[in-house]
Amino acid sequence: MVAKPGPSITCLARASLFLCALTLCSALESHELTIKDVTTKLRLGDNEVLRTEKKFKVFMENYGKRYSTREEYLRRLGIFAHNLVRAAEHQALDPTAVHGVTQFSDLTEDEFQRFYTGVNGGFPSNNGVAPPLEVDDLPENFDWR
Repeated sequence: MVAKPGPSITCLARASLFLCALTLCSALESHELTIKDVTTKLRLGDNEVLRTEKKFKVFMENYGKRYSTREEYLRRLGIFAHNLVRAAEHQALDPTAVHGVTQFSDLTEDEFQRFYTGVNGGFPSNNGVAPPLEVDDLPENFDWR
């Protein structure tokens, strides 16, 4: 007799588990947790998943983002959630700066670099050395004002 496979875990459930795990990991860093604390953190984690998706929908509306499939939507939601965590970490490191949601919040770091940093193909073929410039006819003095 072959056992029927159980229902597969959906991408949304994976995202929920990921966010709950992040919440639990950050909670465990305090080293003074009880079972009640962990249970409370997990319940808060469920609420955080809902808040994250709500923020993601607001982000999509604000920046006119559309995703062609449910899988792409869930992939971008996961990236967005990861970037929110990174923004919170950076905010904690530098409270004087403002970190948060931007039009790039659904991109991975690699995608951002590839699409927006302007570095395509690495260094030029001359090993990054600038060609020599002609300097014979330059004046000896020059007023830079």
